[in-house]
Amino acid sequence: MSAVTTKSHSAAVPEWLTAPLVIGTVVILFWLFMTVFAALIVQFDP
Repeated sequence: MSAVTTKSHSAAVPEWLTAPLVIGTVVILFWLFMTVFAALIVQFDP
């Protein structure tokens, strides 16, 4: 069953796209986190 799931998944997302998608997601999440963090620091800075 897992073989079928893996096959259909790799068909939906090509293997060469997996790494860029993961890296892009991590970068976007990190950038959003830093943006919110910086906004909070600026907001509470006396």
